[in-house]
Amino acid sequence: DGNAISRFSLGRIPESIVELCEPLSRYFLEFSNLLETGHAHLQELIDGSRNWENAERAEEWLPVVGFHINRASQSHDLFSDFAGAALGNPMCARWVLRHETDIGTDVECLSAPLDPGAILQEILWQKCHAAVLTSATLCTMGSFERFIEQVGLGTNVRNRRIESPFEFGRIATLAIPRMNSDPRDVGLHTEELGQLIPKLLELEISALVLFTSWRQMQAVTEALPASVLNDCRIQGQGSKQKLLSEHKEKIDEGGPSYLFGLASFSEGVDLPDDYCRHVIIAKLPFSVPDDPIDQAFAEWLESEGRNPFVEVSVPEATLKLIQACGRLIRHEEDGGRITILDRRLLTRAYGRSIIESLPPYGREDA
Repeated sequence: DGNAISRFSLGRIPESIVELCEPLSRYFLEFSNLLETGHAHLQELIDGSRNWENAERAEEWLPVVGFHINRASQSHDLFSDFAGAALGNPMCARWVLRHETDIGTDVECLSAPLDPGAILQEILWQKCHAAVLTSATLCTMGSFERFIEQVGLGTNVRNRRIESPFEFGRIATLAIPRMNSDPRDVGLHTEELGQLIPKLLELEISALVLFTSWRQMQAVTEALPASVLNDCRIQGQGSKQKLLSEHKEKIDEGGPSYLFGLASFSEGVDLPDDYCRHVIIAKLPFSVPDDPIDQAFAEWLESEGRNPFVEVSVPEATLKLIQACGRLIRHEEDGGRITILDRRLLTRAYGRSIIESLPPYGREDA
């Protein structure tokens, strides 16, 4: 895409770059101060406490100068951060993004904290007398510890997990087929999905089939028999709203209809009653840490002798899986089945922990 990223390991900036950033930090501070002075003068003109023959233009210039004050202040903060990072700060991600354009190369310097909790502690929790935080997704792997650490709360936090009023064991069943392929072998797993999914779709009048990869979703849909494909609404064939509308219309006419989608269909989609009687999940939603911040955080955990897969990847995948499964039960009258086509839930050590974190669905042999 014409862009390239260079991330500084453990946040350490080379001395040669530090030497460039130190004067830039000072220059932007001086520039910001000058702009602040100009902004104050413009405000005086607007208030009428200072005379100028073109005073009416002050209102036009005030937001422009304010914008550049913000830019100059951000640049000062960035270069100050880079200038003080020769020894590194492992709790901060620093990277350079290079943009290749038609007229040359632009270089963008970026810095982001890995511990947002420290910032929240300073600007929110120390000033907040009391707070109640509530959501269905605060608890991960049966514990609030990860959330509490992320948002910078201390150990003196009271927490409570309130059970859902839904009778999950009665209204929904969970099946985890003993598949031959491992999802890490993308080719074999995709081939097996192409064989299993048509059979699974026959079980209910409607289904939501969720994938983590656009390429795999396309390969599976291309392998579907024409008779099945005609009843499928596939992400990318129209707007999300259009697909949902067509799906509901088909079900209202007697169905069947099946939705195929990626992550955006695993949250914020409301398909009550017959609009969704089966949620089929192609594989566990593990994320690849390709973002510089995620990479830096994983690197920091490893430098501390910790395991980023266990501490980050598994809890995040569990949370996403819970959200995906949650598409089935949104209202008291909802019900149906969930099928997860990932044998790692049965073969890997973390699989049992993930299953135990899901609502207590009835289990179905597959």
